[in-house]
Formats: sequence, structure tokens, C-alpha cells
Amino acid sequence: MPYNTRRNYFVALMILLSGWVWSGAMLAQSPATSASWAEKIHFKPVVGIQMWSIYTTGEELYDATAAEYQPVENRFDVMLRRSRLGFKIQPLEVLQISVIGSMDVVGRDLLSATQGASNNGAAPSFGLWNAIAQWRVIPKKEVLYLATGYLTPQFSREHITGALRVSSLEKSWSQNYIRRHLMGTGPGRAAGVQLGGLLRKQESPFALTYDAGLFNPLYEAYNGNSTGKQSSVLVTGKLTFHLGDPESDTYSLSHKVNTFGKRHGISLGLSHAVQGKTDLFDRNQASAVDVLFNWGPVNVDGEWAWLSRRGSGAGGSAGERIAAFQTGFFRISYNLTMQENKVLEPVVMLMDFKGAMDLQGQADALALKSFAGKDQALDLGVNYYPVPEIRLSLHYTIQNGEDGDASPGATFNNYLFQRDVGAIHRGDYLGLGVVFSY
Repeated sequence: MPYNTRRNYFVALMILLSGWVWSGAMLAQSPATSASWAEKIHFKPVVGIQMWSIYTTGEELYDATAAEYQPVENRFDVMLRRSRLGFKIQPLEVLQISVIGSMDVVGRDLLSATQGASNNGAAPSFGLWNAIAQWRVIPKKEVLYLATGYLTPQFSREHITGALRVSSLEKSWSQNYIRRHLMGTGPGRAAGVQLGGLLRKQESPFALTYDAGLFNPLYEAYNGNSTGKQSSVLVTGKLTFHLGDPESDTYSLSHKVNTFGKRHGISLGLSHAVQGKTDLFDRNQASAVDVLFNWGPVNVDGEWAWLSRRGSGAGGSAGERIAAFQTGFFRISYNLTMQENKVLEPVVMLMDFKGAMDLQGQADALALKSFAGKDQALDLGVNYYPVPEIRLSLHYTIQNGEDGDASPGATFNNYLFQRDVGAIHRGDYLGLGVVFSY
């Protein structure tokens, strides 16, 4: 039996076994009466809002007729950058279900220097962000959880940290390159199943968090609903070593950066992800290292990822192509405690992306629907927290990029391309932001 066939049978068996274990556990722990069960359900609404006012300078739009970049007028832009609305419900002590919807970038001008699409029109769209069922396999222990649904694979750090919980105005856009490389889309979600847990002895300064998952990102075949005639699952794994205080006393799929002085510890993470043959590539993989350091008022986090694809590329090009790039970020902040426990937080973040600069490498990246060139950003700002759940931000972001040996009009990275516009040189921006989360 060919290796790919054996591998696919093994993956299918793992998924089926997970389903059977889940079903058996739910039946074994089913409540005696519906009345007593209904009275014990824990229900919690989830609300998150992020509003931005942005002033853009230095944006340039490529004019294909003149074969040159031309400046666009500086502009003021107000947008609903992100909104999250949903609920978490706990129908059993060992089972939690969360469903979160989103409505993002409402009001955004496409020639604003911020990144992303727009969501304007008479009725901006509202969509599914997460839908997760998470079962604690061993009651009252944190060592083994099983999660399934539509969720974010646990890989790297910024990719799995909520946008409303980072200290920079915007999440590091390195996570967008990672998400589109692994899942094919900017939101970075896929249907799948994931195992994970927290291993720690009572009061020990050492702890280990582990995650392993199987996902089926669908890319672009058949209008984004299939990997094509060839099919392989995405396999992800992550180990995080904690020294001092762990990030949390319980295992969680959600993460944050600022602990407001409650943590004294460091977390070091190692991640790897791989997917076999699809209609787009023969192999897709990524590896990353990440760090989170919290020590009283100091918060430091960052990551670096190595990503690659190989295959003949879109359209079945002759010969094997290889596309490889690196990306990551570094961020540091300091909490200045004011009267009544209000917090002022200066922040610096540097993002970097490095892809192929030569013509052959760039052609390979385009054929494999990957990325090339250079993209950098520097975020300088300050946050004010009247309470930890509300953040007021004032930041200035400087952006720069390069297209290497390519002719003007290249669109193979985020600095050089805006969806629904085309080739650009992204400008700088001054941003005022407000975040509320509950």
C-alpha cells in the first residue's frame, strides 16, 4: 500500500477514534434528569469591540499606464476594526462550548495604510469566527483536553493570541503570513480536532504545555471548498516550556500578553506544522520559536518562523519549485501604575518579513501562491488602561518594504499589495484606538 494511502487511513482512524471517545464520554456523563442538568448550565456572553481613528501619510498607488507609483492624498479614516460577539456555555463540568461571531474593518478606506480588507456597504457582513467544543478528558485535571470545531491551530504565538489582547495597536502582521501559509486565509481558522494539556506538579516552578492537532484547510479549489483532487491534512504540534509562573493555572486555547504584574515567569515555545500533497503543492511546512516574558511591570514577547512550500505550483508548472520565507516580531512594554490602579503602558514592536529577492525565487513563490520580497513595520505607542478590560491607545506605525529584482507593480507581499486595489506602497499611520472586551 502506498505511503500516502497508509498515512491517510491512519489519520482517518485517529479522527474516528476521537469521535468515539468523545461520544462515549458524553453518554457516560449524561445527566440523570433534564431539569437538574438545565439548572447547572453556566452561560457567559462574550463581547469585544475595537475602534480606530487613523491618519495615513505617504501611501502610493501603482499606475500601470504610467508604469510608476503615484502618491494618493493623505487621509483620515474611522473604522470598526474588530468586533466579537458570542457566548460560552458549559453544559457539563468537563465540557465547554464557545461560539464567537465577528464583524471587522467596517468603514475602512482601502487606501488607508492599515492592513486588511474592507467591510462596507448598506449592511456590513457578520461571520463566524470560532466554534469550539472542548472536553476535559480527565475530570479536575489539566493534563488532557480534546477540542474540535472551527478553530485556530496552536502554532507560534501571535497567531493564537487574541487581537484584543495584544499591546501593539495592531497584531504583528507576521501572523498574517503564517495564517495564509498554513490555512490559506487571513482569519487562520480551519475545521479540525486538537489535543492538549498542561503538565505541572503542585507549586513547581516548571511546567509544560503541549498541543497536537489535525486540520483540513481547503485553500482555493472549487471556490475555496476543497484541497482539490489531492488531499492531505495539516498536522500541527507545539510545546511550550514555562519557568516560574505558568501563563495560566489551567490549560487554555486563548492567550494574552500583559499580565499586569501578576506573573513572574518566562515561556519558550517550539512549533511545527506540515501538510502533504494537494493540488497546489507537494509539501507545505513551517517551524517557529516563540517567547513570552512577564516580570512584574515588564512584558516581552516575540517569535520567528521559517516557512516553505515545494511543488510544481498552480497550473502544474514544469519542474519542482521551492518557495521559502521567514517572518517574526519582537515587542516590549512596561506597565506604569498610576492612581487607583490605572496603568499607562509604553510599547515598541518591530515586525519583519524576508522572502526571495531574486527573479527565480519570486516566480516560484507566485506559482506556489506564497510570498516574496521584504516587509517591515515599527510600532511606537502608549496604552492607557482604566481597567484591564478597556484600553485607549495612541500609536504611530512606520512601514517599509522592497520588491527586489521584480519590476514595479509586484504584489507578492503585504507592503506591496492591497486587496481590491492592487499594487501599492503602503504608507505610515497615526492611530488612536479604543478596545473593550468582556
